[in-house]
Amino acid sequence: MGLASLLVALAIWSLVRQYGLRGLIFGFAGLVLLGAVGGIAAFFTQSHWVSPVKDELNWQPLDADRIAQEVAAGKRVFVDVTADWCITCQANKVGVTLRDPVYSALQDDDIVLMRGDWTRPDSAITDYLHANHRAGIPFNQVFGPGLPQGKDLEVLLTTNKVISALDEAKQ
Repeated sequence: MGLASLLVALAIWSLVRQYGLRGLIFGFAGLVLLGAVGGIAAFFTQSHWVSPVKDELNWQPLDADRIAQEVAAGKRVFVDVTADWCITCQANKVGVTLRDPVYSALQDDDIVLMRGDWTRPDSAITDYLHANHRAGIPFNQVFGPGLPQGKDLEVLLTTNKVISALDEAKQ
C-alpha cells in the first residue's frame, strides 16, 4: 500500500510540475472517464463472464474404498479435493465445474461426485493425497469403467480436459 501511495503521489507531483493545476484536473477527469467506460462495459458484458450457476451438485464425502465399488457397478466417479482457502480450487469451480458443459455433464445419472474438503486439516484426505503422490490441492480425478485406475487431471482444469476424461471413463 505504501509503494502504491508513493507512486500515485509522484504521478500527481509530476503532472502538476509539468502541466500545472490544469493538467492535474484533466488527468483526474480522464481517469474518472476511463473508470466509467470500464464500468459500463463490465455491466453490459457481465452475462459473458458472470457465472449464474450455483453449486447444487450432489457432492458426497470422499471415500477411497467406495470408488472401486462404484466403478464396478458401471458408474463414473469425479473426485474433487478442494478447500475454501485454495484460490486455484475456487478458480477451477467458477471457471470450469460450475459452467456448462461441465456442470451439466457432472449431473449425469452414471456419475458419482466425491469431494474431499481440506479446508480444515483432515487426516483421511491427507492420506488420500499421499496415496496419490500429491502434497497439495487442487486435486481432481476421474474414474470409470474406461478408467478403472483413474485419471489425474491437471491442477488448472479446462472444460475440454474434464469432458474428455469423463468421456474416456465411460467406455
